[in-house]
Amino acid sequence: MMPVPSSTHTSGAPEYVYDFRLVAANIQPLQRSGHEWDSDEGAPDPFLRVYRDDELIWESRPVQNQTNPEFDQRAPTNLRMPSTASIRLELWDADPAGEDPIGIWTGRGLPPTALPGANARILLEGRTWLTIRIAAPRAFRGLGLTRYEQRSDFLEVVDIEPNSPAGRSGLVPGDHIVAIDSRRISDLPPGRAASEISLSGSRQARLTIERDGVEEVLELDGGFTWPAR
Repeated sequence: MMPVPSSTHTSGAPEYVYDFRLVAANIQPLQRSGHEWDSDEGAPDPFLRVYRDDELIWESRPVQNQTNPEFDQRAPTNLRMPSTASIRLELWDADPAGEDPIGIWTGRGLPPTALPGANARILLEGRTWLTIRIAAPRAFRGLGLTRYEQRSDFLEVVDIEPNSPAGRSGLVPGDHIVAIDSRRISDLPPGRAASEISLSGSRQARLTIERDGVEEVLELDGGFTWPAR
């Protein structure tokens, strides 16, 4: 997939999918127990874990010896954070002797202060402030067929990105792609078949698939792909 320049107008972005950035934190100088964060009396090495319905979807890199860290770290892919999901933000101290919790926020969906395009300060349990920033999801050009297996006369779909031309067309894992537009896979050399399927997402191609022994035609919309974790 190819990233779309930020200056390009994109439409049709999926709901509750965000470009997520960890901005900063303000941490108490001592643990709640009154102890120093580190045995050498140093400041904590904070990092963030983001959970959706108890699944870890992103972990940031630690910042060394900071009670007021400036992270400026972006999740490597868009994050899916529906309003119905249990979202948990956990700030930890990365200590070689054992990680220590700094503060936690838990809620249904994102915090109400988290609005697209603006920094949001969130008070964690533990009297720590966390600053995050969400924005419209990053768009890419591409079919969204993330994995397939090539056979002599078809391409077997293994994984697809739901928010993509492939996903929106109705293509599902297990489908056999037997033709791209008027070109049968059986008539194409392996390298050409791979090239044709790669280019099909941006040109509104028609895919002939075989599902449960029956052939049908799916039309690609030529739109953007929004990969998300």
